[in-house]
Amino acid sequence: MKPVILNQRLVFADFAKLFAMFVVTWGHCAQCMSGQTFPELFGKPGILIAFHMPLFMMVSGYFIHPERIREKKWLTYIWEKFQRLVVPAMAWYICFCLLTVQKPHLMGIFGFYWFLTSMFISLVLISIVAKCNKGDHLLLYLCSAIIVILLPYSSYLHVNFMYPMMVGGLVFRKATFLLNGKCLTICAIALFVLSIILLYFWNVRHSVYLTPFDSLHFSENSLYSLFIRLMTGIVVSSFFIVLFMLADQSRIIQQLAQYGKFTLVMYTASFIFNQLTDIFLSHLHVRFSQMGLLELSSCMMSIIVCFLCVMLAKRLEKNKLTKRLLLGISHTSTR
Repeated sequence: MKPVILNQRLVFADFAKLFAMFVVTWGHCAQCMSGQTFPELFGKPGILIAFHMPLFMMVSGYFIHPERIREKKWLTYIWEKFQRLVVPAMAWYICFCLLTVQKPHLMGIFGFYWFLTSMFISLVLISIVAKCNKGDHLLLYLCSAIIVILLPYSSYLHVNFMYPMMVGGLVFRKATFLLNGKCLTICAIALFVLSIILLYFWNVRHSVYLTPFDSLHFSENSLYSLFIRLMTGIVVSSFFIVLFMLADQSRIIQQLAQYGKFTLVMYTASFIFNQLTDIFLSHLHVRFSQMGLLELSSCMMSIIVCFLCVMLAKRLEKNKLTKRLLLGISHTSTR
């Protein structure tokens, strides 16, 4: 099945990224409005965690073409990704500290926006495998995911959770490349049913935040939780990707997909917006916890915050310095 391409960008992929970051923002909005780390949405505490970051990571993995990595010098590739991901993470962290009047610290520079740093580390790892795996054998990429999971200290920044998702995106592209619309529809139905079952039984204790897997402190519970979150993340993310593939001819999908390129700012700036909102609501002693009200109010707030982030990104890209520091875009940047 041939995907729709507009302005040299895949519609379904940009929309998937937009959707994933909207859900991330939704979760953060619910946190600041409820005052809870894992607010209960749709009857499940922390249910959005089950798939929002995995979805984004799988879409990122979808765009990894090992042959293109091998065409570049390794250090050049790493430097480009560092500028694209880590430099904005550091710059936005400084902005966060200035706006919230907090003192920056060394661990915060790389860990505050942990997802961007984790993505960078994952890209470094997968580029090493791509350089060595000149035959592009999928089995070697899958083996590398298992190795990363078992590596000591790979739980730092949740790399041993995010890297397998990135590999999953690469494998997903290979698996769906030759499928036609009918096969994709059947896959979507099967993935939907399995997603509902997995999310129904989802427990926040299986999230990477509460039960990180560390091979140095092995336990059966942490291994089981790792399996559950990997399975849930991959299945639910695959469902949404296939669904958006099937719907990429929709006019609404195509119009919204154009905002998928602003997801970095949605992640970084939305967190600042939410933190400032949290401070304001705490000062007023206002919190939302009633089921239905929290879902609706946090969803509406997420729409507003995402809109503000897009407007901010459009302003930032007009200046070369802010474009490089806060958006991670230089004249040599590629998708």
